[in-house]
Parts: sequence; structure tokens; C-alpha cells
Amino acid sequence: MSIVAVPITIAETSECDRGLEDGVRARRAGADLIEWRVDRLADDDRGPDTVETLIRESPLPSILTCRSADEGGAFEGTEAERVGLLDQMAARGAIPAYVDLEYARWIANSDLQDATAELRHLGAKIILSAHDFKGRPEKLDDIFASIDNTPGCDVTKVAWRAVGIEDLAICARKLRERKRETIALCMGGPGLASRVFAGCWGSLLTFAALSETTGSAPGQPTLEEMTEVYRVGKINAGLDCNRYSAMATHAPRTQPCKPLAKTSWPWRSVRSKTRKQP
Repeated sequence: MSIVAVPITIAETSECDRGLEDGVRARRAGADLIEWRVDRLADDDRGPDTVETLIRESPLPSILTCRSADEGGAFEGTEAERVGLLDQMAARGAIPAYVDLEYARWIANSDLQDATAELRHLGAKIILSAHDFKGRPEKLDDIFASIDNTPGCDVTKVAWRAVGIEDLAICARKLRERKRETIALCMGGPGLASRVFAGCWGSLLTFAALSETTGSAPGQPTLEEMTEVYRVGKINAGLDCNRYSAMATHAPRTQPCKPLAKTSWPWRSVRSKTRKQP
């Protein structure tokens, strides 16, 4: 069964308490992990204090992510600032379960490599990731291979925007062929099945937003949708997984796959009617 992680963005140090409260809500709603998105805190003088508090008081095991603007985040500072934040966490003994950094930035910066090596020595697992918000990378296999073969990395993560059924089949195949713990996801409406069936296909975890306005990537369902509508905990544990994931990944390659507008999803009207019953 896949782990469900909920991203919680902390844009300012003043949002620490609110973030921890959101973490409690996520835990009560069925999340397994919290991803602390601290993109805007690495260049804040008070940022390390806030990040330390988030890690130490997190209601669930956590992923620490300071995502660069190059790959969909909000961090636009220098690598020295990100290194400084990671070094501070190591020095203070505030060690999250995982640290996520972009592979392209990490492989080009020896200081980042040294910082993650120290955190890894202290117990954190290192996720090296690659994201393409435009579509499937032409050299997707090379990206997986490069990260898989990188010493000092514990988890390979690759996410790209899906345009059709073929992307789902490729995602499932890459997970079957995984060399280590791997997160592979397709973004956007056509990629929904890769999030719902992540556990079936072998992905370490999947992501779900706490609310419709707090997602960290296109096509990310809410935690309520994942647990109550798609019921990932049950579908990932039985024969339904094999049946429906096969349907999602073995359709003809030419079959179009258009994202559904959330307002058109039939379950919304069904649930609405159900709630009105006495």
C-alpha cells in the first residue's frame, strides 16, 4: 500500500502554528506523511528556527522540501542559502524522515551533496527528484537511470505532465522496473490514475492536497478524495488493484485522455445528495 503524503506550504515564519494545525488535520484525515514545503524560508533569517519547529513538532513523519523555481517551487535564492538551511538542521539535530532536492541542482553542487550526506548520516533518507511540467521528457529513461545510479540517494522521484493513456503505461512500467525505492507520478488530469494506483504499481508514496486550494502540483487530488472517494487504502490492498490498474495502463496508445473538470465529476452530486438525507 502506498504512503499518502500531504504537502503543507509555509511561506512565512508567522505561518508555523497554522502549518502545524494543518498537519494535525491531515493526520486525523488519514495522511501518513507531511511534506513541509519551505521554499520561501531558506533566505529568511528566522527560517531555520521555523523549519526546526516544523520538523520537531510535526504530527507525522515529514519530508523537508525547499523546491527551486526551476522545477515548480518558489525558491529563487542561492544554493548557499539552501545549503545553510540544511546544515542548520543537521547541527540542531532536527532530522526529517526525508529530504527532497532536485537532482539537476544537487548533482551540480558539491556543497548540497555534502549537506545531504550529513543529514543522511543522521538518519534522513534523501530523495533526488526531477519534474517536467510541460510533458514527458524525451530522455525519461536516462533521467531514471541517472538518479538510480547516484550514490547518496535513497529514493528516486520523477514526475511529469501526462497527455494521455500512454503516460500511465510508461509510469507503471518504470515502477515495475525500479532499482530502488521510487516515486513516479504523472501530473495533470490524465495522470490521476498514477496517483490513485501508486501503491499498486510500486511507488513509495503518493501526494494528496489538504484542500482544493493547497495542492503542490497539477492534478493533485485532495486527501478527502483519495481516502473517501478513491479509497486508496482498500483499492491498493486487494484484487481491485490488479483489475482497475490494468484497465488504466493497457488501453490503446491512440486513445485520447482528457482531464475531467472537477465540477463534472459524478461523485460530487451523489455525495451532496447523501449528506442531505436525515
